[in-house]
Amino acid sequence: MPLIYCLDLALQPVQALLLRVLSLEPSHAQAQADLDRLQRQVQAVDQGHSRAESERRAASHPLAPSQRPQDGGGLETVGGKAASQAAKPTGGGHRRGWIWGLLALFILASALTFLVWGPLNVLARLPNGDVLDWLPSSGGLGLFATATPSPTPTPTPMPSEITAQFLPQLEAALDSEDWARSVEIVTIVRNVDPAGADVQQWAYTTYMKYGRALVKMDQPGKAQAFFTKAVALAPDNAEALRWQQTTQTYLAGREALAAKQWDSAIRSFSRVHEEMPDYGDAFSRLVESYRLQGEAATAAGNWLLAISALSEASRRAPADAQVTKLLGEAYRGSGQSAMAKAGAGGEAAGEHWANAVKALLRARELLPKDEETLSLLAQAYRGQGQAAITAQDWNLAVNVLGRAKEQIPGDQSIAGLLAESYRQRGILYHQKLKLQDAKADLEAALALRPKDAEARTHLNEVLYLLSKRIFIDISEQRLYAYRGDKLVYKWPVSTGLRGRDTATGHFQVLDKIPMAYSRVWQLKMPYWLGIYYVQGIENGIHALPIRPDGSVMWGGLLGQRASYGCVILSNSAAKALYNWAEIGTQVYIRP
Repeated sequence: MPLIYCLDLALQPVQALLLRVLSLEPSHAQAQADLDRLQRQVQAVDQGHSRAESERRAASHPLAPSQRPQDGGGLETVGGKAASQAAKPTGGGHRRGWIWGLLALFILASALTFLVWGPLNVLARLPNGDVLDWLPSSGGLGLFATATPSPTPTPTPMPSEITAQFLPQLEAALDSEDWARSVEIVTIVRNVDPAGADVQQWAYTTYMKYGRALVKMDQPGKAQAFFTKAVALAPDNAEALRWQQTTQTYLAGREALAAKQWDSAIRSFSRVHEEMPDYGDAFSRLVESYRLQGEAATAAGNWLLAISALSEASRRAPADAQVTKLLGEAYRGSGQSAMAKAGAGGEAAGEHWANAVKALLRARELLPKDEETLSLLAQAYRGQGQAAITAQDWNLAVNVLGRAKEQIPGDQSIAGLLAESYRQRGILYHQKLKLQDAKADLEAALALRPKDAEARTHLNEVLYLLSKRIFIDISEQRLYAYRGDKLVYKWPVSTGLRGRDTATGHFQVLDKIPMAYSRVWQLKMPYWLGIYYVQGIENGIHALPIRPDGSVMWGGLLGQRASYGCVILSNSAAKALYNWAEIGTQVYIRP
């Protein structure tokens, strides 16, 4: 191989290193000067080699007759001595070729010596004041030392000293998130000092920071490559392993999502979110996976899976309008499916109607303005209510149709079914003598359908049976308490003396006072039931009056006239009547 090619191969690493330095510091004058000098040396050797080769070729061929000298002064004619000498190769060309060859060997030896003994101190003075010198190990001022020897050789710097000069640049690049420059600096210092602990720590920090930045930039594949490099530098570092493994799981989730393998994607993104809640877009990918699974299940009519998947998506992203709409549609579809099953009849029809109502109520919550959902809900309520009426399950009918009326107040068909349910349950209560319950249901039926004659008839009967009436017979000196047609109490009384007669007529209980007091008579009157007024003074029904000294009046006169106009009972009877009667209870006093 020609020596020029050997020299070129030998100098390529030097040239590459100079170019790398200039890429980091374009204004580095010393590196640029060394690169120019190196290129000039190579060019000079190349030119010398070319001239030597040309002379060698010329010496190897005789001159043509036209090229011979014509002055005749020192040369003989063809066939003479001069001609014979011209025919022989001259030695001058060979000597010049050897000279150039030796020069090439010298340059090659110099370059090899530089490569073996002269590790470069790639340092320079940067704009921020940091020092970056460019010195070969021999202490010269360039790639090749000048002819003038340095009186004091510069010591060869240690690799750690060289790499330490790059730390400010690396820190600045990391702070500014100039990742390309950061990685390039790390590559250089690792080439200079591959085993250095500081260098490995710088590389680890750079790889981890860049990897996390790539995750944020949605480049997980490239990030994984740098996490892997970080793990290679620190195999036992829990944080590096955590990022590497989490990124691998995330990438598996992305692959599963692209392949429409929803369960696998959900598992992967769930693990990533549990491990690192803020990892890239893992959370939104998880919601997306649930949403897409729900959409696929909806398309297949798998309402249970659709509702399950979309509910998970909605739970994680409650403000996502698209997910809310899809979930509402899934519930609506589930309700329609249940209605179809209920319409087919059978023993489970009631359960299907109940499921339909439940699903459509949820759909109504999610899609409040959706007219189709509202219409389906009304149908489901009517179907469930009618089924309960057919089964004479009045409690269920009233419960279902009552909720239906609250949800859809303007639906007259629902109102009619509810009125019928109230009436029938009221009649049943009437038959069982649950009069208060009967009264409430029959009144509710009439509120919905005022012209319901059957409900009105039963209500009147119930009201009569519920009515409390007190009858006082002056001639008998007796009090009778009735509830409906049933006699509840019968006691002897004392009404007013003649001239202070108790009034007759139809009255009602006006008030109830546990212990009334008469300023006129200065008497205490226990268990007072006021019934009418005479000249501004209220008369009533009460227990035996008590004088100021504590004695009881008229204790032995019950059953005959004795009072000043009130109706007197024994203490026990007055207490029982006081507790039984209500304000408004009718009181009839007859002569």
